[in-house]
Order: sequence, then structure tokens, then C-alpha cells
Amino acid sequence: MSRVTAVSPFERCYDPTKLPQKLLGYLVPQIDVMLEGGQNFTVLGGNSMVKVNANTACLGFVQAAGQAPAAVIGGFQLENRLLVLDVEKQQLGFTTFLNAIGLSCSSFNFTLAA
Repeated sequence: MSRVTAVSPFERCYDPTKLPQKLLGYLVPQIDVMLEGGQNFTVLGGNSMVKVNANTACLGFVQAAGQAPAAVIGGFQLENRLLVLDVEKQQLGFTTFLNAIGLSCSSFNFTLAA
């Protein structure tokens, strides 16, 4: 991978012409965010690399401000996933990257009553 000048707010940027691509985005190592309870939130190339322009693709993570240790999973990492909030159990669930299983958000009818 060939590094290029970073584009704010990102710190790690690369030449996208040197990054192999697959159906699910750039072929880069997956990122596993370990959650409480031992589960992983896996981020694939399609949700980890942001194509900023024709000459720049950046790792889509930024340093958070503040003192408290925290990790925020941003909107880019959540694209093409379904989220389920269980208010009673106070839990948040999520699907795998929908494109990885041949689906997209448009595959679902969200107008039907539960």
C-alpha cells in the first residue's frame, strides 16, 4: 500500500489505485472491535476505507477528543447494516455487512407495521 498526504480529519491515507478491490470494497485487513460480552463488531474494507477523491482513500477512523476512554462506531461503519434496539433488555443488536450476504437496505420494506 502506498501512503499519500493525509486529508483532514483522517490520518492514514493511501493511493486507491494501489489498493486491490473486491465486491465489498477495498481488499484490506478486516477490523474487529471487541464488544462487552465477547462479541466482535467486524468492519470490512467497504466500511473502513473512505474514498476521498480519485487519488486518496483514507482509513475511516478519527481520534476522539476528550479524556474518557471510548470508542464510537460512526455512521460510515454502520452503513449497510440493520440495527435493532431492544429497549426492554437495553441492548443494541446489529447485522453483518448486508452486502456480504447479498442484501442491501433496499431489500427490506420498512413501511410495514411490526
